[in-house]
Amino acid sequence: MKIFRDGVKEKLVPIANQLFEKQRKALGYTILYNYDEDICEFGKKPEPTKNVLEDFRDVYKELSPETHVYYEDLLESEFYDLETRQGKIVGAYSNHVALYHMPFIFETYNASSGALKTFAHETGHGFHSYCKRGEPLSFAGACSSDLAEIHSMGMEFLVWPYLKHVLPEEDIPAYKYLHMKHALSFIPYGCAADEFQEMIYDHPEMTPEERRKLWKKLEREYTPWRHFETDTFFGKGRMWQRQTHIYRWPFYYIDYVLAQVCALELHVMDEESHEKAWECYKNIIKLSGTKGFNDVVTSAGLPSPFEEGVIEELAKKVAYSIV
Repeated sequence: MKIFRDGVKEKLVPIANQLFEKQRKALGYTILYNYDEDICEFGKKPEPTKNVLEDFRDVYKELSPETHVYYEDLLESEFYDLETRQGKIVGAYSNHVALYHMPFIFETYNASSGALKTFAHETGHGFHSYCKRGEPLSFAGACSSDLAEIHSMGMEFLVWPYLKHVLPEEDIPAYKYLHMKHALSFIPYGCAADEFQEMIYDHPEMTPEERRKLWKKLEREYTPWRHFETDTFFGKGRMWQRQTHIYRWPFYYIDYVLAQVCALELHVMDEESHEKAWECYKNIIKLSGTKGFNDVVTSAGLPSPFEEGVIEELAKKVAYSIV
């Protein structure tokens, strides 16, 4: 894992850092503080459709015959809850309802760019459970979290060519840029969380102050664009304390990172050949639950994130398209 994290630190961090520097200049700020990172440098944030359920019909109809059948079945069965209403929890998930052999998609959809990405994400999870619903053994329809997140994060990018159905044409470039920026900057942050956990479990004798110093060190290495000088809590090296995964699911966070790398690899493949990328994605879903992470992604046609040179090659391709 150290070799993988070092590759991220060396090859991906500089690209992510350039993106936030680009944002700082566009906004005309001297320093881009942590609370400024969500300010859109395009003047206004993309404004997706309010009727996402209906408009996504065209997205999944054009994406593939399989997604068309899946999505029409989802709508006909009314296995969703996207309405924003008083008292409804803010969040999103996809759960497989075994009794009806259908996924249920839940989201508090507020017609933001983040909500649009989340809907693609959760319907990606749903597509996996829909495809695996005929498995005779329940465990074969499940899989490890690192693979499960490829299904969802991969779908976020696979819908890119069809965004015209859910976004105004003029907002699509900004949506893609912000999506890619978030995906790239997440990978270093996730690696920082993973290295932090490794260190504190290897050294349980560390004091609270030593843990805070460790986190500040990792922030400088993995997220050099982030400035907490005006924050009396996060500025003391306490950012890790808001990450509940560290408390509840130790060493789980790296699964998101590996999945994000694979999702970006799928995106690069999709830019070159949609047919090849879609077959690869379907193979990942088909093999999930039957093999481990490395075996699934390599058998499906993706290079493993752990292979030498993979992060460097991915960094070059992504940098060419966005920086």
